[in-house]
Amino acid sequence: MKTPAVVSPQEWRNARDKLLVKEKELFRARDALAAERRRMPWMAVDKDYSFDGPNGRVSLDDIFEGRMAFALFALPEELDMRSARDDWKHIGS
Repeated sequence: MKTPAVVSPQEWRNARDKLLVKEKELFRARDALAAERRRMPWMAVDKDYSFDGPNGRVSLDDIFEGRMAFALFALPEELDMRSARDDWKHIGS
């Protein structure tokens, strides 16, 4: 692997300033995309979904518990779900 050149502090600062402009453009574009995602229209859920919970079957309404939104985290199959529940149980509170 070829290593970068060793330069003076002023040359380093100039290179850093150029990179900072690109980084700020990237952050602004990411923020704009996130804002566009938040403005996406919602879609009604017409199907009656039910899930197996720790206390038996629950509906989608039960899972939301009156909230307008619900975060769903996808886990790799090899991850122990009991461990994930213990680690993430504070998120819903």
